[in-house]
Amino acid sequence: MLETTKFDVAEYLDTEDVQSCYLNYVAEENDPDELLKAINDVARARGMTKTA
Repeated sequence: MLETTKFDVAEYLDTEDVQSCYLNYVAEENDPDELLKAINDVARARGMTKTA
């Protein structure tokens, strides 16, 4: 049986440049809910203590 794992974009947001490009791309879509999710993804990628 084939097993899948849940995709977590935060695992791939490993540099500030990538994080910035990701946020800019999502912001261009003009969807506030998606932008909040993207901010959460970046915060998790950076580590919540570093973000605070």
